[in-house]
Amino acid sequence: MSETLPALVDRAAQTLASARTAAEILDARDKAAMVYDMAKRAGRLAAARNAYDELIPAIHRAQADALISRKAIHEARIIRDAEVVKPGVVRATVDEALAAGKEPTKAKVRQAVEAVAPPRGQAKAKPAPTNGNAERIEMQRVKAQIWRDLRTGLEALASLPAAADVADIVAGTNQARPIVERRLPQALAFLKEFSDAWNA
Repeated sequence: MSETLPALVDRAAQTLASARTAAEILDARDKAAMVYDMAKRAGRLAAARNAYDELIPAIHRAQADALISRKAIHEARIIRDAEVVKPGVVRATVDEALAAGKEPTKAKVRQAVEAVAPPRGQAKAKPAPTNGNAERIEMQRVKAQIWRDLRTGLEALASLPAAADVADIVAGTNQARPIVERRLPQALAFLKEFSDAWNA
């Protein structure tokens, strides 16, 4: 199939226009159906490639937002911990700067907060679980994580375009081939085993 899609469309149209017998009409219909299927697949592939090209920058933006959010949360926790150790430390730092005729900067507040905040990991002592609660809590955490991972994987697989289109997209990516070749057999074996256990 070295012909391009427009050339195939032209040839199918010419075949239909010149058809005189029932066999020629059926042949033209088959060629038109083949061209239609190819056009449909090319459209799906183009849409999938465009979605992929739009998805990667969106993922990178979301990752950047998450990093910014994590940093802001981390800084807020340090301030909270410092306020627990020395209530009013932020207000006092701002008031001292203003009284000295200086600008109260984030750097000054951060320096004052870090001077009184307990080291990370010691900010909040968690009570030690008793009566076997530690194992139960850890097991619940592990089960919840397994469910999140499974749900994310199933939702991701179900939202992909047609498998043939995904294979075409991934085949053109040098970095993807070794990952697919290494992980696909494991994924297929897991899905088969999971399906059997689920339907048992």
